[in-house]
Amino acid sequence: MIEKPSIDELQSIWNTSTLDSFNKLNFNDILYPSNIDGNETYIKLSQDKNADVVNGFRLLKKHKNDNVETLYFVRTIDINDLPIEILNTKKINYSKEVFNLVIKNRKCRITPERIFTWKQIVDWSGCPQHTNSIHYSLYKMKCLYGRTKDQFYYRVISESAFGKTKYKEMLKLLLNKMTIVSDPSSPKLFFSICHNIDVTLNEMPDTSNKGLFIKFCNMLMNLGDKSKSIENPSRKTEGTFENADTSKLSLSFTHNPPYYYQEKGLKSFEEIFPYNVVNRYYYNFYDGQTIFHQKNNYNSEKIALKFQTFLRDWIKSVLWYEEHWNEIENKFPSSLIDGFKFKKQEPRFKEHFRDFAKCISEYCGDDLNLYMKLLVEEYKSHKNYEQMIKKDNTEIKTNEMNMKDKREV
Repeated sequence: MIEKPSIDELQSIWNTSTLDSFNKLNFNDILYPSNIDGNETYIKLSQDKNADVVNGFRLLKKHKNDNVETLYFVRTIDINDLPIEILNTKKINYSKEVFNLVIKNRKCRITPERIFTWKQIVDWSGCPQHTNSIHYSLYKMKCLYGRTKDQFYYRVISESAFGKTKYKEMLKLLLNKMTIVSDPSSPKLFFSICHNIDVTLNEMPDTSNKGLFIKFCNMLMNLGDKSKSIENPSRKTEGTFENADTSKLSLSFTHNPPYYYQEKGLKSFEEIFPYNVVNRYYYNFYDGQTIFHQKNNYNSEKIALKFQTFLRDWIKSVLWYEEHWNEIENKFPSSLIDGFKFKKQEPRFKEHFRDFAKCISEYCGDDLNLYMKLLVEEYKSHKNYEQMIKKDNTEIKTNEMNMKDKREV
């Protein structure tokens, strides 16, 4: 039987400094998709005018004991193999920069293994203390479910102290192909979905450029419709297109409640986006705050060394669920879900709720009472947000831009 770490231990383990130290301890020579810095480019192998050209990507990696990041260059033919372990590099001087061209590497993969149960994966991750533990558990489940469930699209609204961004940052440090995008836009979104399977859009977009914003909304509508791929028209004038595979993608929004923006004279999500974006992303308002106490003698490297087996086992278990999720079924009768009512014009929300019920079922095991308790709380958190945007009986009018739902980027 696996022994659960104490609250103090979990507090120290799930500190981002500890997770960063764990990565440097275990994966110091490994390059991940998150290390990619920019779009495809090229370098020349020498200063000679007729020197060979290598197409590829810039990657930045800060190694253990280094004060600055190292600049790498990975060939295009190798980029889809990430994560890779660096075995040999060659220094290339090009365009006033020194690149470490990766000339020898090997694929790096942690073998999935079911060591922790789904409940242990959820409960033994993140901040161990929260003023609303039910909502925090539901949120952690939703984030992890985005790793296991293809094309899972949702929106989480909470106060800033809830811990929504921090938990995503923790996951990003441990799990591959995951990113958080601040000040989102269509170029940032397209770049992110090219290299990740789990993308979080944090806070509101810049809407000053109406043309770019319309492209952004069209991308979000296509994704919310569970399109298998998205085209990027940014190179259309050159007669070429880029295409991103979105068949495995999960996309989420995280932001504050409407009144937060209104008090600052800003627009809320519903005021910024047209309804045909809003109704494609299931929303919840999760309440509460994380409770964080760090010991004075905290040492991230010592904690990472002591609990590296725990963290490796946690990663292996998440990866096992990613591979085997389609084999798992909701153990409880589907009729239990039928009593939760959604608007007729929002069938996607009903589908989302039914999907997520499977995740809750796996968490609860055979405990029907806990299953129903969590389902009710999940449903209430969805309906509470509906009421929030109708505060003072004045519904926030969704921004109905003069924009056609073209289903195109």
